[in-house]
Amino acid sequence: SQMVTHHLLDGLAVLPYLGEGPVLDVGAGAGLPGIPLAIMRPDQEFTLLGSNAKKTRFMRQAVIDLGLRNVNVVQQRVEALPTKKKYATVISRAFASLADMLTLAGHLCRPSGAILAMKGEYPTAELQALPAGFTLQAVIPLEIPGLEAQRHLVHIVPTKSPSGPVVGIWGKPENWIEYLWEKSLQSPTRKVVLPRPRPASIWPRR
Repeated sequence: SQMVTHHLLDGLAVLPYLGEGPVLDVGAGAGLPGIPLAIMRPDQEFTLLGSNAKKTRFMRQAVIDLGLRNVNVVQQRVEALPTKKKYATVISRAFASLADMLTLAGHLCRPSGAILAMKGEYPTAELQALPAGFTLQAVIPLEIPGLEAQRHLVHIVPTKSPSGPVVGIWGKPENWIEYLWEKSLQSPTRKVVLPRPRPASIWPRR
């Protein structure tokens, strides 16, 4: 019963928070939570990443025995994984600290994707040490049937670097002009000449 509560149900507790698109399970170990999630999401692609040869052999055999066509097991260290492919969700369970996870695997997440870290007690100290380039979205308490210990899911997203004057990011019109002014100064040909932005106070409040 401990195997069911501590591992199977523990892994499935994150299912409601799993978005669409390809999923990377970093440090998948014995296939948790990747394999149970893949069973529940047969139309979603899962990559289970691990560096231990014995554990990856076990995962490959489990995938064959369970007939999972949506799972790819990769034996490789995360820092050596090719970065060409980006994932909608990067998830880990008992892999590393949040800072280490984001440093090693954060770049594998799509700009619009999510990074999910499964933790026990509320990770106060780890949250205070998040590296630049990532934003905390939420820390979600998880309730596991039959398990009294604390479980939390940390939801982190890549910090978006705006490539242009987008309303949702830049907000008021004066910021758009500031952006265009800076771009005109950076232009190697200097063909674009814009007036210096006027003070924000002249813009009507919204």
